[in-house]
Amino acid sequence: MAVVAFALALICILAGRRPGYMEQYSLLTVNTSQIGQFNLSASSPAAATILNRLPGNFSRTVQNLVGNVTNDVAKAIGVKDFYSAHILTYCEGSFEPNGTTKAGAMKNVTKCSNETTTNSFNVTNILQMELINGVTLKDLNWPEDIENGLRALRTAWRATFVLYVIGIVTAGLAFLGGIVTVCLAKRISILSDAFVALISFLSIGIASAIATFIIVKVTNLINKYGSTIGIAASRGGSYLAITWTATVLMLIATCFWFGQCCFHRKQANASKWG
Repeated sequence: MAVVAFALALICILAGRRPGYMEQYSLLTVNTSQIGQFNLSASSPAAATILNRLPGNFSRTVQNLVGNVTNDVAKAIGVKDFYSAHILTYCEGSFEPNGTTKAGAMKNVTKCSNETTTNSFNVTNILQMELINGVTLKDLNWPEDIENGLRALRTAWRATFVLYVIGIVTAGLAFLGGIVTVCLAKRISILSDAFVALISFLSIGIASAIATFIIVKVTNLINKYGSTIGIAASRGGSYLAITWTATVLMLIATCFWFGQCCFHRKQANASKWG
């Protein structure tokens, strides 16, 4: 059980290391394929401001796309169709065939950021860097509430990584310790393995709880304030499944070793008084 929990927790932090690498285990995905569709009508002040700032070719491209949801305004102003959040990175790409497909578009990941332990998926900064010269998020009426909400979660995001690392290391030690315990069958080794498993369970469990909170909070935040500018977020169901499975497995392992400890104690007492 410990080795399976070890592998699942490892997936949680390694997913998204490169384009297409376990992309299905992202924490959440922000769909930006329709950004600007709701507030860039041909007569809107935002559209006029952006069109005036763009070079001639870009201006004509955006003007042709504005108001037509079957085309891609996002690409014309430099924004990708989606941005997916991972523990150490974020990835970006396009939807196939497009972001408006109701049957469920496929992700085509084209790029992932460099791995960093300080990653906190600041979608505001990411989008601002992606926009072509002359266009800012302010022009798109980007809600400040999104940035304020994401800023408040940065510490929690980084703490999640640290807890996963502790949980992974101790899960590995619990697995190796279990092999030693089977060979030695001594109470002290069983007790040590039980406490190591307990640390792993608590670390992965707390990391899973924080990650779940982040996923729910960020998704609700973007869906609440981003709908007016055409962006939406979806939760990473597969990620939640594996992180909580790892937690449950370490709980079972912890209970097993503490149960073994009690069993050996009873056996020792029975032999002493037998």
